[in-house]
Amino acid sequence: MGAKGLDEANAVLNQYLRGTSPALPSAFYLALLTADPGPLEDMSSEVANAEYARQPISYPVATTGSVANNGEVMFPVVVTSWGTILFAAIVDTLTGPPSILMYYGPLSVPVTPMVGDVVQLKVGQGVVTES
Repeated sequence: MGAKGLDEANAVLNQYLRGTSPALPSAFYLALLTADPGPLEDMSSEVANAEYARQPISYPVATTGSVANNGEVMFPVVVTSWGTILFAAIVDTLTGPPSILMYYGPLSVPVTPMVGDVVQLKVGQGVVTES
């Protein structure tokens, strides 16, 4: 992941070019999407099944312009089809529209979870690169 939502891009630009500090979220969550949310933060393609929920994700301090998740992320067991997951996004809210879509990007390999599957992101697989 490396693309930012519009609000996050503006916050970074304002922080570095105007010296303003954005309010930082207290937690970050991983969302799964069946289409590209784009910079306008269209989350309408987020999986919407009853059993699905965004999951907490954490990262260590970045030192190389890139950082990877430092804990495993596990989604609930798939009860009904989630479709084909093409994108992931890091957002600042557990439910509802995110106030900030932090980063988003395509999965390196699309995932079509079957009923009974558990979708997981292993340590080191959720890489975010700042460009």
